[in-house]
Amino acid sequence: MNLTLCITKRSYILSLRFILIFLLPLNYLHAQKITEQATRKFSPALNSKFATDKSDKKTSAFTVVVTDIDSFSKKINDYKEVKILGVYAPVKIFIISCPFTTLGKLIQTDLVKWIDEKQMASEELLSGFVDYSANKVSTIQNRYPQFNGNNLIVSIKEQLFDSTDIDFKGRIIPSTYSAPATTSHASLIATIIAGGGNAWYNTKGAAWKANIMAASFSNLLPEPNSFYQTPVLTQNHSYGTAIESYYGAEAVAYDASVILNPSTVHIFSAGNSGNSSSTTGLYANINGYSNLTGNFKQAKNIITVGHSDSIGIILTPSSKGPAYDGRVKPELVAFGEDGSSGAAALVSGVATVLHQAYRETNNNTTASASLIKAVLLNSADDVDSPGIDFRSGYGSLNAVNALNTVIQKNYITGSVANNQQQSFIITVPSGIKKLKTTLTWTDVPATTGAGKALVNDLDLELRHTPTSTTWLPWVLNHNPSIASLEELPVRKKDTLNTNEQITIDDPLPGDYQIVVKGSAIPQGTQAFAIAYQFDTLNRFNWQFPVSNDYLFSSNTHILRFQSTYSNNNGSLEFSIDNGTSWQNISSSVDVSKGYYKWNTPNVFSKALLCFTVNGIRHVSDTFTISRRIVPAVGFNCKDSFLLVWPKINEATGYSIASLATNYMTSFKTTTDTSLLVAKTVSPAKYYNVTPLLKNNSAVASYTFNYETQGSDCYAKSFLADITLNNRVLLRFELGTSYLVKAIRLEKLAGNGFVKLNEQNFLNGLSFTYTDSTLINGTNTYRVAIVLTDGRIIYSTNATVYYAKGNAVTVYPNPAVITEPVHVLSDTREEYVFELFDLSGRLVLREKLIGYPQLINVQKLQKGFYIYRVTNSSGKKTSGKLILH
Repeated sequence: MNLTLCITKRSYILSLRFILIFLLPLNYLHAQKITEQATRKFSPALNSKFATDKSDKKTSAFTVVVTDIDSFSKKINDYKEVKILGVYAPVKIFIISCPFTTLGKLIQTDLVKWIDEKQMASEELLSGFVDYSANKVSTIQNRYPQFNGNNLIVSIKEQLFDSTDIDFKGRIIPSTYSAPATTSHASLIATIIAGGGNAWYNTKGAAWKANIMAASFSNLLPEPNSFYQTPVLTQNHSYGTAIESYYGAEAVAYDASVILNPSTVHIFSAGNSGNSSSTTGLYANINGYSNLTGNFKQAKNIITVGHSDSIGIILTPSSKGPAYDGRVKPELVAFGEDGSSGAAALVSGVATVLHQAYRETNNNTTASASLIKAVLLNSADDVDSPGIDFRSGYGSLNAVNALNTVIQKNYITGSVANNQQQSFIITVPSGIKKLKTTLTWTDVPATTGAGKALVNDLDLELRHTPTSTTWLPWVLNHNPSIASLEELPVRKKDTLNTNEQITIDDPLPGDYQIVVKGSAIPQGTQAFAIAYQFDTLNRFNWQFPVSNDYLFSSNTHILRFQSTYSNNNGSLEFSIDNGTSWQNISSSVDVSKGYYKWNTPNVFSKALLCFTVNGIRHVSDTFTISRRIVPAVGFNCKDSFLLVWPKINEATGYSIASLATNYMTSFKTTTDTSLLVAKTVSPAKYYNVTPLLKNNSAVASYTFNYETQGSDCYAKSFLADITLNNRVLLRFELGTSYLVKAIRLEKLAGNGFVKLNEQNFLNGLSFTYTDSTLINGTNTYRVAIVLTDGRIIYSTNATVYYAKGNAVTVYPNPAVITEPVHVLSDTREEYVFELFDLSGRLVLREKLIGYPQLINVQKLQKGFYIYRVTNSSGKKTSGKLILH
């Protein structure tokens, strides 16, 4: 029996082992099959997660690229756990939510080409400080005020900006794609791009007359084509996700969106992960490089922007290139000391101004995104290492050079087919220090996950016609090592980038032939744009300060200039008497740096600067050195209000501006230090005051709403407080002494207010008085301001409650049954109030939680009652209460 059982048991174990051995390869192969498909169809990040988290049943959002929209829509009907969150039809992208385990099923269908986990976007820092002079934005505002983005639309894709901000007044375009939440970051980005300068001079954005429209970054894909056809010519993206070093679905979508909307320029912040490294791709674990935050920033047809400080030094947190396939990223840098958000916003504002300038110089036609991009890249200042690099791209934004390129029409457009070429002649005059030209084209999207993003390859050459000398573009070494990535560029054929740049130092004068070749264009023709720039030798231009700029007294300011002198040293002086006399700042300034830090004198004056180099004096525009004044509201009465401000001895007058329409406009000029405004004459709520220095304006005050400055009709504040010796200290402050004859303090008595004290107005705006005649219960006071014309203005009432001598005071007594009874205790401990009728029946009971507590007695009958108040220790106070 035992032997039989043993044999049977052994046979069962052997059979079970055989079954397991037979089935294991099937399960293993099934798992292996999914892994192979995941390697092919999953993004690098998702592939890594799938390998470790196959059992994860948590629902997430995923980006799925499919072969056919309708077929995939029907397919996912088989999965109840799958929900469609969005569709971007142009490149057949779905956003779905489902459990992670469901992906193993979806990936096995041929309908799916690519899957990635959708990331959450986040703002990429910004504290609010922006230096508009660093990238010459303030220069174009002052020299070319007509180019301001007027009536063009900029989209700000992130959270929602503050629609009540006075800097956006009248210029917000409603959008169904906006986010529900308003953030200060979005408002700051909108201000840098298109702020109207209403709040202060430094809230005047690069495109300060542009309209703004919101879109939410909860959707990482582009908006539908109808959104951009409004038309939106610029869209700013100051946000990021994780470091994603691959050509993902979002990158494909943005490349496709620019193809479909060829004038829309998409500008992205590069990110603030410059100290980090990618965990996937060719540049994995190379710290400090290839760390753009979001695969959408790997797109070809966009501009990514890193950030620098005020003197062009690339900050370490600024995300660096190259792109996942070795392309030059970021394309530009701009000022942004606390992150790349503001840097992108500056470029977006300037791009909008370029669009306007192109329209106004080309019969209202619209520039292509590739032309705007070519202009921005070609006009940038070389910073960091010489030439293009993976930290600053093609250089630092220079708004003046860019706008001059468009105004002077130093650009070319054309198209080529495969194995064809186009050539153009430009004539270089003598005395040129540098010639620079940049080719850019909008390329068709590559396949999602492609190892190389470039599809249509163009080649740029520059030939000096008289000598047949030929130059090729600058190309970087993109091999995956720090040493390679930091090598200087060399001239060679470029087979990666959609931007190619050639520079020539000290070019010979004469004709140059720009040649564009269609090296590899699988289908049709490829349009392109070229921008070029001549830097004239021995030229000097002031960039900051220029006319209408402001410097602050006793402050350090960065003076900015552009120079092409070969001599690097010059002297710097300033004058505050219109050039009659000059004071030395420095006798040796390095002009090649393009900036100088100056500690301004403690003056309130017009001023000039003079830079002398090679014996030639270069005098700046007239600007001002001044301090911001702080106006106040003297009073705010029903029919009028009074504005007052401190006297500036050097001022020849003051300009008062109001926000009547979309922008602050001059309302009144006076030599006085106050202005009485009738509300029927000026219904505006917002005002500022600017001191005048003859024909120049000093810096304006902050703009303020006169209704929110805490000023009543003459009375600025009125306070009443009980002192330790059981007196009431009354403190009153006037907003202004304008027309005031006397101040009368009054107290409410049984027959109305009676006079306590009256003081004739002499000097000062503050008054005090002590009242020693307190009564138990409510003590109410007011101030009567007696004016010289006989009018009397009353302050609001101030009330104190007093219960000394009684633990509890009940008042008024007798009380009107339609009004509440006040119960006031002399301490804040817990009390219970009870009310009994004359038969001893309890008719009301209430805890005392107020000071004083208001007891509703409307439901009681008129007559005599006994009240009892009991504290937490059982001590009782009682008395008679009459209701009538």
